[in-house]
Order: sequence, then structure tokens, then C-alpha cells
Amino acid sequence: MSDSPAPPSSASPPFGHPKADAILRSSDNVDFRVFQLFLSLASPFFETLFDLPQPSEETSADTETIDGLPVIPMSEDSKTLDALLRFCYPCTLAEDPALHDFRD
Repeated sequence: MSDSPAPPSSASPPFGHPKADAILRSSDNVDFRVFQLFLSLASPFFETLFDLPQPSEETSADTETIDGLPVIPMSEDSKTLDALLRFCYPCTLAEDPALHDFRD
């Protein structure tokens, strides 16, 4: 039996675009490949998050990257993060989540 955590899984479209410029990792280990511009325009929280200074290469030994993209750990689970991100993305790329999903 292994104590190592399971590798992260990938979020459903549109959060797997190969040209995304950041990865948000949910608390339940799902990676969302996102475009910083979309999120920054839609949310002051994300605008501030992406404006924070990034660690230099010398100090980023404990900062995870995938395909050269920073992996940003989030406290939300994948269901919550998926719904939040769909509200931030242009409607031509992501359908709005059904509001009845928020009853849980």
C-alpha cells in the first residue's frame, strides 16, 4: 500500500486548453488549466492573485509547475471551483452552471 497521493486529474472542458497560462488545483486534486486574462477581468480576487509577485527560479524549488505553468493550490473543491470558473469565463467557451447545483 502506497502513502503517496494520487496524481491530479484534469478538469472537464474548457479547463484543459493547451494554451492556458496557469493551473488552479482544487482541494480534491483536480487541475484546471485557465487563462489568467479571463479570470482577472471577471474577478478582483483573481486580478490580485495573478498580480502578486511570482517566486524567482532560485526560490521556487517548492513551487510546483506543470508544462512551465504555475500550479496554484485553491481551498475550494473541484465542483465549487468548476462552477465559479464557469461564471468567469466567456459564455462562448463555458456554459453557465445550473443554479440548482448550489443547493448541495
